Amino acid sequence: MASTNIYTPLNPGLGQIRILRLLPGLDKEEIKCELFISTTTTPFEALSYVWGDENGKIEITIQGERKPVTKNLEAALRHIRLDDKHRDLWVDAVCIDQGNETERNAQVRMMDDIYLNAKRVVTWLGAGQGHGESLQLIKELGASPDRHWDSSRHAGTGPNNALGTLKLFFFLRDTKWYQRIWTLQEAVLAKSVIYVCGTHVFAQGEIEGLMRSFTNHFLRDMCCDIDAMTIPDMGVGNLSAQMTPYLKQMRSMVDVADKHDKLPFLDIAPKFRHRQATDPRDKVFGLLGLTSDLKKDIIKYECTVADVYAEVVIQLITRTGNLDVLSHVLPRTPRSAGPQVAGLPSWAPDWSDHQWYQYWRLNSLMQRQSYATFFNACAQKSTPRSRDPSESLQTLLLDGRQKGSISEVGEAFVPHNGGDSGHFKIDVLQQWREMTKVDLEPQRDYAIAESGKPSCTILDAFWRTLCANIDPFTSEPNKVKEADMRTRRCHDLWWWDSLRQSKYRDVAGAEMHLPADEYRTWETHVFSMTAGRRFFLSSEGLIGLAPENAQKGDQIWVVNGGRMPLILRPLSGAQNDRFNLVGDSYVHGIMQGEYCRGESQERTIFLV
Repeated sequence: MASTNIYTPLNPGLGQIRILRLLPGLDKEEIKCELFISTTTTPFEALSYVWGDENGKIEITIQGERKPVTKNLEAALRHIRLDDKHRDLWVDAVCIDQGNETERNAQVRMMDDIYLNAKRVVTWLGAGQGHGESLQLIKELGASPDRHWDSSRHAGTGPNNALGTLKLFFFLRDTKWYQRIWTLQEAVLAKSVIYVCGTHVFAQGEIEGLMRSFTNHFLRDMCCDIDAMTIPDMGVGNLSAQMTPYLKQMRSMVDVADKHDKLPFLDIAPKFRHRQATDPRDKVFGLLGLTSDLKKDIIKYECTVADVYAEVVIQLITRTGNLDVLSHVLPRTPRSAGPQVAGLPSWAPDWSDHQWYQYWRLNSLMQRQSYATFFNACAQKSTPRSRDPSESLQTLLLDGRQKGSISEVGEAFVPHNGGDSGHFKIDVLQQWREMTKVDLEPQRDYAIAESGKPSCTILDAFWRTLCANIDPFTSEPNKVKEADMRTRRCHDLWWWDSLRQSKYRDVAGAEMHLPADEYRTWETHVFSMTAGRRFFLSSEGLIGLAPENAQKGDQIWVVNGGRMPLILRPLSGAQNDRFNLVGDSYVHGIMQGEYCRGESQERTIFLV
């Protein structure tokens, strides 16, 4: 979009912004606006919306000139326009000269201040055509979040229209506003929010009440069964599996708002990685107003996507002194969203691959990362080096020690149907057990660390690897405890129960049951630790869990600043100090710095 004469240059040193004055008008009348320069200290409202399809734009009048805007923006302005007085708004597509890259960079860096200082944020959810019944339910459930809404199990306590309830879920699932990255900070930072959908207006408390209703009755207490309301001719299938990820991310949005403070980037990024952006760089830029550890000067639209994503890694390593960000590198799969970012180094997470098609990947990543501080593979070795002046931005410089290589890999555990919870694949676990001979030789010594002395049996090492040696009954991630004999008991009874429910039931023997709550806790924990991973054996007799794309010959490294060992792949035909990052790993016996206490020498390596 080229700059036009409706834009008077802004003075960035004065914190100037433009305000769109939406002039009064009746429903069918042409939309007319004025544009004037102001600051965030002047009263204004900010519009939060989705740009929408860039094709088939509609013209509105600004400063007497015709300007094309997307259909969704035109619809938003038409619905929020007052008939008797003007409305002063900040609207990014119009108030920023999108054809001026310098101005765009400066204004995007101010967006958190703009939404923080707006007297109110007006959120446009769309026209809502055909969803009148769903919109009414939003008001009912939002006003009474403690009321049960599944009439099939709580007769007379909630809406008795199953079809209407289902339509509400589908409406929320398909609302584009909840799927975009920028709308997150726009709503979270707001002093006050109203939600507009067609002619319906919802108060902030009604939407938050609706989220509490869903969270309490479906996700937490599970007292209202969505699947019981499934109507066969709608082709809904397993509605619970479809809706759980959406409800969790909506709830995460409320949780972030409740923090009332900026959070580490790696706390926020995985929760909302599934949110989309037309410009892949906005997957980072759109979160900066909520984060505490990335500088706004990273906002440079003249930089490539690969350079922006790489700079995120460099800044986080520099600020935090650890390599936790490398754990956010996820394998690309045949279902990855769009082509891989051109020139992206192996060590930079591809934030543009939103992974929504397999939400369990993000959920498992978040669960594993919540326990990150429990591990200390590098034994608190010095802060990692991240950049060498002689190397390009695409190269990450690290110091570390190799701990053998992968000699054998098991089948990858990739859950069915993209669910974020569910039953473990017994066939996969059985293959892992056969690979380690844990059932044939359960008392075989497992040698760990530099001493080579056995400290446990192979069976002990196996079940501890499944749960990452973490007690799944820990109440809070920051109070993590090492797995104990209760954990061992859970593993044994869970495996026994699982065998009895599988094709291996003939070898299970007598019935031995784990209490339902313990069963669910254990299986959910193991699911999170192993989903998207594969078991492996190392050349030095160690066992562990690596990313699903790990393969024989990949090397195991403990690097300075790394809480988790890294799986690295030597570059073919390159010097022996250059690698691609495969991902992080759990390797039983070297997770608490055991390997760094020996006399093996550090080496400098380069990730590309």
